[in-house]
Amino acid sequence: MDRIWTGNAIAAVLDDGRRMTAYLDYAATTPVDARVAARLAECLTVEGNFGNPGSSSHDFGDAASGLVATARAQVAAAVGAEAEEVIWTSGATEANNLALFGVANYIAPMRHMA
Repeated sequence: MDRIWTGNAIAAVLDDGRRMTAYLDYAATTPVDARVAARLAECLTVEGNFGNPGSSSHDFGDAASGLVATARAQVAAAVGAEAEEVIWTSGATEANNLALFGVANYIAPMRHMA
């Protein structure tokens, strides 16, 4: 079996000639389920709901806000949470900071001076 490393992937050619590959950089990009991609695609075109969900001063924002609320409820149901407990972040750094601030706020009342 021959192995070939190409950046963030490895390809192996088996003794019988079959080629197998493995992608190793899921931190950079991760494939999503086809159903997720289809729903996301509905929000990326002029014909879809492409508005800013944080802008409620126009119909585009209202429509997008409704989609976000639906998604939040679906995620909450999937993980056994309340919709209000689901928080979207823009990426890992923001999510990590949010988690750290949550822990810090939780333990702050427990700290005291002797």
